[in-house]
Amino acid sequence: PGSLPCTGGGGDNLGGQVDGKAWLAGLGWLIPGVVGWGQFQPFVRYQKFDRSLSDTSLKAFDVGLNYIIKGSNAKLSAMFTKFEDSRLASPLQDRKQFLIGAQLQY
Repeated sequence: PGSLPCTGGGGDNLGGQVDGKAWLAGLGWLIPGVVGWGQFQPFVRYQKFDRSLSDTSLKAFDVGLNYIIKGSNAKLSAMFTKFEDSRLASPLQDRKQFLIGAQLQY
């Protein structure tokens, strides 16, 4: 009584969390000079998560462009991401997506 069940077939996997090691590297450059209301910021990012229990990995590589209007309070973004997940079946391991977004905070 009072204990939570394991969700991952062993270990202490609670709330969908998975044990492993994660890596993140990113690079961006805020281009000098204002264009219209803001500045352009191209960026790249690489993420990798190595799962301990299943000995699989998830990788993501992003390339994008931000239009910074007022710091993190107002920006527009476009980003392309390529995913590789070795946990999934072969035809589903490689996926790609394109996202556009807006961030407004006041």
